[in-house]
Amino acid sequence: MIRHSDRGVQYASGYCRKIIHRTKLIQSMSRKGKCLDNAPMESFFASLKKELVHRQRFTTRAQAQAEII
Repeated sequence: MIRHSDRGVQYASGYCRKIIHRTKLIQSMSRKGKCLDNAPMESFFASLKKELVHRQRFTTRAQAQAEII
């Protein structure tokens, strides 16, 4: 699985990179100066939040995960 993000300091930090390595993900970051690289994923997550996440209250993390998947 690939974990794609922008080049924000929180994603480039040692702590985040350690988690990515430990979970055996492949880290992918936008190219420098190419802010539109993430546009499709940001659009997807914005739609997911508007259409599902912010419209209902989940009582457990498992319930939220089941609904999203």
